[in-house]
Amino acid sequence: LVYNNQWGGSEANIQSLMGIEGYFLLRFGDANFAEQLQVATGFGNFPDKDQSKKLSSKKWMHLSVTVNTVNGEYHIYVDGIEQSAGKTKGSVPLDFSVNHNGGFFIGRSWNDNRWFNGNIAECRIWNVIRTGKEIRRNMYTIDPKTPGLMAYWKFNEGKGNIVKDATGNNNDAIAKSDLKWIPVILPEDAALN
Repeated sequence: LVYNNQWGGSEANIQSLMGIEGYFLLRFGDANFAEQLQVATGFGNFPDKDQSKKLSSKKWMHLSVTVNTVNGEYHIYVDGIEQSAGKTKGSVPLDFSVNHNGGFFIGRSWNDNRWFNGNIAECRIWNVIRTGKEIRRNMYTIDPKTPGLMAYWKFNEGKGNIVKDATGNNNDAIAKSDLKWIPVILPEDAALN
């Protein structure tokens, strides 16, 4: 769940949302466009620039990406609706552990020049492929003990620089400095079913 204040403004108009630079990174834009969710991998970036996939700023959005690590098939969902689908040029063995060069980041990538200009309300990492129906049903709430949920950062601590992993898997996120905490009101789940 993200809220973008303004597109562009960072290095090459790229705003990194989460992941590992050069491996698997969710980001907004590339050098020639800014307002589109893109998956950047070691196999290339997808989807390509497409005006029909421009996202709004100054509103909360639920973004989700699923990847089949065997056949390289991916799907991007915006507010529970599939926006893009395609295939990578190879299998994608995903590993988000801290052992990668540069590490896993939320709200930036390998340096501070590709920061996300906005707010984040929740981030989740799964080791199972979620269907479009499952994504729509659980956009705003999910049981932290749901099978396959590996990391779940709710960003609801209210103070400090640590964002706890609600799954109990000890994947706590640590910010460089204290975070700016703002209250967020999300729609009721019942309105989505």
